[in-house]
Amino acid sequence: MLTPELIKNNVILTGFDAEAILATLMVDVVGRLPTTLKPWLSIGLLSIDNFTVIDEVIKWLMVGKNMSLQKGIKLLLGVVIHPCVFVNQDERLALLQRLKLFTNSIVLIDATTENSRAYALARFAQFIINITHKEGLIYFEESEVLKYAIQGVSFFTFNNQLKVRHFLKSYHFDLLMANHLPTYLRGYCLFGSWRYREDFDGLSYWEDIMMWANDFSLQLYLEGRPCIAFFPEEKPRDNYVTDLLFVNLIFDEKGTAA
Repeated sequence: MLTPELIKNNVILTGFDAEAILATLMVDVVGRLPTTLKPWLSIGLLSIDNFTVIDEVIKWLMVGKNMSLQKGIKLLLGVVIHPCVFVNQDERLALLQRLKLFTNSIVLIDATTENSRAYALARFAQFIINITHKEGLIYFEESEVLKYAIQGVSFFTFNNQLKVRHFLKSYHFDLLMANHLPTYLRGYCLFGSWRYREDFDGLSYWEDIMMWANDFSLQLYLEGRPCIAFFPEEKPRDNYVTDLLFVNLIFDEKGTAA
């Protein structure tokens, strides 16, 4: 039976392991209250390390998928992989593709900047809830997330410190991806979120973002410009980018770089 603690903003949260279960408890209810009590998405969270038995993960996913089918919703799986396991990129991709057989979509979460895998998992789930329910200059409808974000193998990363312009100038996503997955053929930079102060100059930063997106599309074979959500910062400081989700990364048939 699902408890209120496991349903936040009408998103069902489940965890396979201790880190993932802790992550579900770290996610906050935010912003706009749902107009209906019906869940619109199920998010499964998973942390993989030396002690993870993949066959047991598959059994857990099958239960989650059956529950999602019964409720008529999609299952999105967020995964953190410990750096000491599945170190070969192709093996890592093969694992994700195997898990994808039992979900609607799977997202590899970058945890390199966090000591806690639980925090990285919670950060991803919170991001999905924020972009659909948190009050801000721009946010998205649930239907947009379901239509565009629940696809294939995706990648999620985040930043806690860099100012917007420095981030846009120095951030090399292809180098970051090289530490996680084989080079992809194409994909879609779907969602990102920026935090801002009250004196935020939206137009100038939006121009920076669009210039960055154009360069990104050439460099990283992205199929479209990112959709950006803007949220006010609870503790005002410099404007900064927080989260980026790269959706439906396409690899060649062998799962290796072309």
